Amino acid sequence: MTDRPNDDVRRISSDDGSNWSHTHHREALSARRRSETLSFWHLGTRYHATVGFYDDGRPGEVFLDAAKAGTEREAIARDAAVTVSLALQFGAPLDTIRRAMTREGSGAAAGAMGVLLDMIAAGPPPADIPPPGTRGALAETLERLTDGGAP
Repeated sequence: MTDRPNDDVRRISSDDGSNWSHTHHREALSARRRSETLSFWHLGTRYHATVGFYDDGRPGEVFLDAAKAGTEREAIARDAAVTVSLALQFGAPLDTIRRAMTREGSGAAAGAMGVLLDMIAAGPPPADIPPPGTRGALAETLERLTDGGAP
């Protein structure tokens, strides 16, 4: 055993059998990047999310806020978004993060971040930036998964 347990971690296996290297390199997103903003309901709380994408279409950052500022749910959502964003930028696969989220017995995501990650994984992002005032792929996926979204 070593005094520094992380010295032994070099490669990490994901659930799908692929490996990704543990790295200390954070992949920055371009200053002008495609993003999509959407809102959804989860357990009686309205959430607002923005997903930023790398040039190749991979998600690289997420922002998640609860509708009620200053609440514990908002703090949890924002902290989860920072954590997921850092994991994505350090090379963790979206599907590995998504499958690590707490699930209900039915397999549905138990928390708002899990719902958002499921929405991102449910469909590819649009090939082009949607024009202002139009709906993007994530918003359409949300509507399809929630039958309109409102409780």
